[in-house]
Amino acid sequence: MQWLNDNSGAINAVAAIATLFVWLFYAQLLYANYSRQTRPKLIINRSAGKDLDSLCLVSNMSSEAIYLMTIVGVVEIDKKTYVADITDHARDIIKSDESDDDTSVSTFQGPIGSGGYYLFPSFRQIIGFVLDNDVGQQQHGMKSYGDVDYIEIRVVAIYGSENRPVGVYRRFKLDGEGEEVALTPKTFNTVRLSRRWDQGRVRRWLKQVEPGYEK
Repeated sequence: MQWLNDNSGAINAVAAIATLFVWLFYAQLLYANYSRQTRPKLIINRSAGKDLDSLCLVSNMSSEAIYLMTIVGVVEIDKKTYVADITDHARDIIKSDESDDDTSVSTFQGPIGSGGYYLFPSFRQIIGFVLDNDVGQQQHGMKSYGDVDYIEIRVVAIYGSENRPVGVYRRFKLDGEGEEVALTPKTFNTVRLSRRWDQGRVRRWLKQVEPGYEK
């Protein structure tokens, strides 16, 4: 007891520091949970197959609705890149979310509720559209789908009250010859570009398909 009395000041200081660390730990847990709940999360994946005839699926796994602004298709053949805006040019799109059961829409632009999704046409159709409508009007000279190195789907969206756009993309490589081609994701997850230093890249995406776009 005498030792405790003699060292009470140091003991109180240590206890205060320990309490501070405990509060910081819980504050970090609360912030991580809040950040996870408010973070935009879009997933791009294959659906109904693993070849070119599989459909392209975009799902909103965020806790709130997200507004899709622009969807861009990118195709590479022999180290040349072809880019086209596919937002308003697809047909027979299947849309599903909790608030809207309309299946006759002809554009990808619009809100997707939490847990909702857009089911794109097949990757084969997207590749064909991109090569026919490339913004640079390049001649691709593709003889078969086996000539395609990869296809990349890019999505630009607005989430919640955020002022800056969110960009996500996923790249798929094509393996095979002729028409028998397998489609394989090059990354395990969809890559998200939502931080401040990612905005330049997202704006370059928009500039590619909308030359008049301004920051």
